[in-house]
Amino acid sequence: MDRRNWNGAIGAIQLVNTFLLFVFSIYLAVQAYPVVAFFQEREVTTAYIVNVAVFVALGILSLVCWLSLRKERLWGWWLSVSANAVICVFLTVDSLSLGLRDTYFQLAVVALLSAVVVVLLLTRSVRGRYSRRGSIQMTTL
Repeated sequence: MDRRNWNGAIGAIQLVNTFLLFVFSIYLAVQAYPVVAFFQEREVTTAYIVNVAVFVALGILSLVCWLSLRKERLWGWWLSVSANAVICVFLTVDSLSLGLRDTYFQLAVVALLSAVVVVLLLTRSVRGRYSRRGSIQMTTL
């Protein structure tokens, strides 16, 4: 497979991850409104706001990763590898803490797609493209 195809596939998966994280945060906000309105307790309200904020922050991080991969920056490759690994571990731990029967399907898909992005970014052809790109940038300075 051509290197350009790998980068396109990685970018597409990253963009889908970003979209799913934002959609899930909107879903949580909509689902939280009746609970927050009914309980009207500060702890419950804070917990739901923090939960939605975490998924919005993960979505923003994923969007920055997608933009940096699209520009083919070396720091973007490092950011994408580390951020997708963190997203995968975070969502896996979150899903396991809820129990497998109470896991949201969307969280499992995002965790799986994040793991796929990490694996694809660590392939030899993609790593070589970003490392050569970084060395070319350093020599032109």
